[in-house]
Amino acid sequence: METEPRQHHGPVARVLAAAGHLAIWVGLYFAAAYASAAILLGRAVQLDPLGAAFCAGVGLYLLDRLKLRDDLLDPADLAADERRHRFLRARRRFLRTLAWVMLGIGTILVVAIHPANALLPPIGVLGVLAYSRPRESRRRPKDLLVLKNLMPGCAIAGLGVILAVQSPVHASRLFGTPVGAEAFTFALAVCVALALLVAADAMLCDLDDVAADRHAKTSTLPVWRGAEATWRIALLAHAIAGVLAIGVGWRHGLVLGAAVWALANLGLTTLLRLARPGQVRDLIDLRLPAATLLVYLLDHFA
Repeated sequence: METEPRQHHGPVARVLAAAGHLAIWVGLYFAAAYASAAILLGRAVQLDPLGAAFCAGVGLYLLDRLKLRDDLLDPADLAADERRHRFLRARRRFLRTLAWVMLGIGTILVVAIHPANALLPPIGVLGVLAYSRPRESRRRPKDLLVLKNLMPGCAIAGLGVILAVQSPVHASRLFGTPVGAEAFTFALAVCVALALLVAADAMLCDLDDVAADRHAKTSTLPVWRGAEATWRIALLAHAIAGVLAIGVGWRHGLVLGAAVWALANLGLTTLLRLARPGQVRDLIDLRLPAATLLVYLLDHFA
């Protein structure tokens, strides 16, 4: 079994890094996308869809990184983040099994909410396999500018909104209760706002892979325009997503919750920009859970 290069980090840093490798932070991001959609739609945040979204995030991430079998592994992934992918590939058999177990648990949870949700897991798996299929003469979606970020943005937001609309209406003392909500248009507007925010986060995560993406001819915003432009465009996208969420919230009697959600996300992203961390991926994955948890705590304990 291959071993990782020795790292000069303490035990806490190693545990946090391992959690990132194992997609714990990605799972929390998926769960936060559902919770965000529920908050913006005036719905209760429930454990079953939270767990289902978490399992989907972990399972789909591991499947994307480790593929179905060894001959499908992408050398560009190893070049982009050697430490993470050495960790994953050294444990690839166990982690592939874990991916399917997590997807299985997620399937049980979503089917318990409604039988029609049984369609969601195969759609997610097929989407991941299509998104990062082996390189051929045709370019993959993950190699194309904008599409690389929009696909996960729409997928994560769509899953969150689909689960949120199946949660019961939540009567909040602080943020209000939805009034006069046209179900489809309300949910669609929230999905657009959330997809824009998630796509912007995906752009920021590409900052960690600039050299490898440039070598692999993968078109990303950091490769095309550089880090400074990527941060500016991502912050602008977050601001637009927040304005859209506030506008939808205003129309449907949920403006305060939407405003707190928008400001928390934009504020935390701005702090990350000012901090200038060497690696941003795990921090970006944790930002949406942190912002959503803040809104949830204010709603329930303010």
